[in-house]
Amino acid sequence: MAIDLVKAGQQCLGEEAEDLQGALVYLDDGALEAFHFLGGLPFLLQLGARGVCQLENASACDETVVWNGVVEELSRIVIVTSQLLSDSHRYVLRCIRTHAKIQHFVILSSISQDAHSNCGDTPLGTDAFTEYKDLLLQDVLKALTPEERLENSSGPSVTVKHLPMLCCAVTPRVFVFPSSAAFATAPLSSKREVSFLSAGLPAYDNGLAWDEDELPPAGATLHAHFLHDLAGQLDLKFDIFSLGPLAHLVGKQLTEISGDGFGRAKKTAGLLLLDRSLDLITPASHGDSLVDKIYSFLPRQTHQESTASVKRPSMDVRIPTLEEEKSFVLETSDETTYEIAGSLCTAWDFQGVNRLDILFEKRAKDGALLVRNWIQDILRQEEVEVSGKSRLVTNSKELFSLATTLFNSSAGLKQAGLVQLGKAAAEVTTAARVTQWEAFASAERVLGISAADGIETLASQLEDLIRQSTSDHSVLSLRDALTILIVGYALAGEYSTKEGGPFSWEEERSLKEAVTDAILKGPAEPSLDFLKGLENALEMHWEKEKTKAQNQISSPDDWSEDQWESWEDNDQQEYSQMQLKLELNDRIQELFNALHRVAAARTHYPLRETRLLGTHRGVINELLSLVLSNSDIPGLKHHSSTVGRFLKSGLGRFGLGQAKHKLSDHKVLLVFVIGGFNAVEVREARALQGDFDELLMGGTTLLTPNAMFDLLLGSCHL
Repeated sequence: MAIDLVKAGQQCLGEEAEDLQGALVYLDDGALEAFHFLGGLPFLLQLGARGVCQLENASACDETVVWNGVVEELSRIVIVTSQLLSDSHRYVLRCIRTHAKIQHFVILSSISQDAHSNCGDTPLGTDAFTEYKDLLLQDVLKALTPEERLENSSGPSVTVKHLPMLCCAVTPRVFVFPSSAAFATAPLSSKREVSFLSAGLPAYDNGLAWDEDELPPAGATLHAHFLHDLAGQLDLKFDIFSLGPLAHLVGKQLTEISGDGFGRAKKTAGLLLLDRSLDLITPASHGDSLVDKIYSFLPRQTHQESTASVKRPSMDVRIPTLEEEKSFVLETSDETTYEIAGSLCTAWDFQGVNRLDILFEKRAKDGALLVRNWIQDILRQEEVEVSGKSRLVTNSKELFSLATTLFNSSAGLKQAGLVQLGKAAAEVTTAARVTQWEAFASAERVLGISAADGIETLASQLEDLIRQSTSDHSVLSLRDALTILIVGYALAGEYSTKEGGPFSWEEERSLKEAVTDAILKGPAEPSLDFLKGLENALEMHWEKEKTKAQNQISSPDDWSEDQWESWEDNDQQEYSQMQLKLELNDRIQELFNALHRVAAARTHYPLRETRLLGTHRGVINELLSLVLSNSDIPGLKHHSSTVGRFLKSGLGRFGLGQAKHKLSDHKVLLVFVIGGFNAVEVREARALQGDFDELLMGGTTLLTPNAMFDLLLGSCHL
């Protein structure tokens, strides 16, 4: 039977049905995002939950929430958290205090007891769940009055359990972590590392190693434990291969956690761990994918305020409603209803999940055409007249019209997922967005060609992009141009090993001046996070330049008294201007230091020598091509268990060494990218599936060019 990540996640939750029966369920921000892809509210109600609320906003009024007709008095509360218990403690404690009369609480943690004890970001030890329960009850009792302590000296009953596979199973074969869960927000590297790119990305230095006395990044430990739990739930034993320094570390930790695999025989699957820092070009580029366009253009669900070191956009896409639409309402019984939010897809719509899985394999135009055909087929089944001829292309207007017609038909509620997909496709295929995306893609193609011919012209092309971004007629903003700068510097790093950046001092000075001029010329839309703290000074500068331009139209004889006084304060203004420019120069220098590291990451790419000069393919594309051709892969490490290493060394003495392990030996392969991947890489991986019966794709998050900007040049780094 084929692996289905959605069903596997639901099965994990189904094992807790006894606790969920008749309980009020609280989900934290990350759990709420995960459950959106694991069946949502209908599945929780099916398991017997009486109501679902958000943990961060717990209120006494939540006890009145009854969605499945339960009439018994509330006696149990279940809390599902995607954070380390030490981080979610304040919300859990407040929830228990808020519901002081409830005597039974069950806490389901997505992070296992072993993961808690091995993670340096939490004070809990080897018996983490019991330790946390004791600490929690101590804090609960402290808040009780003397009279309340006499009535209940031991506090409520608290049980802490592990709930594995709390992930965003976007499709049955593709998964990422919830964006605000500890798995996604824990740092993957530290600024102390010379090869640091971002807290949300692995360091790039392949010579990096962690001493036994030094704790690895918390994100590495949590990734290893999640993959261990995933293997257990899927009844698999991973044969682990890794490429990249952090991938090597995660592979080592996972091997130690998993042990030698004695006991009940399990199906073996290949696990390929990759560092995102091996290839920064692919996720920063505007590839040909409808799914990537949807996640790039459409807004996301907002998060609760967080102090996490890494902030990632939610996987829950918000789709603008139709003009005629106020809300969808799903009747779950004769008495209860709930509103379907404007999301891309929910796991209770199994057809929608499978459709989204198919779209991962399609290019943008083919994907939009497929969505159109799906809607037309349903309308014909409902005997609804479909206007227009079936053409080999579609557009935003047609998709919007079809989605509206389907919504207003008798199948509108049943096909809510397809309606949402149609609206999403219509939103990202408007003329303006198609033009903008193509402008990005065209610029990136030109840079790729120039870099292959030599990087001499690359710097001047990047400078032109920056200066053109300030034009009133430019399709791309300054932020867009800086995003392309990431691609440009990564391409330059491919062909240059020069320290201190790939370009000459003169070329880079011109680039810095172009960025400075663009910022000083006027407000950047959208705003740039690396300029935080300078907003007021820049606003004053822009206002002054605007006034100065207006005054140039009139003669000095026409100046007002206020304008003459302003002119007399010129010395003070010049001093302020100098301060602003000095501070701005420092920020821009930090920006280019980050770009230098982007270029340096590419110089450490282990597969540089395996392909033709002047060609660029993503790391997943190149790796799977080498796997299918049974070629040697530079830097690829196989992780053997203790017994495996013993047999290899022992038998080797007698000339009976084991055969070399290869990824192609397996029928099931999971490609997991530490730091995240994009939809283009899913399509490329499936195109190279070869002899693998099943190919699963997983990673920290689903990346877009905007997300790469935030990670490398935005608030996550500077």
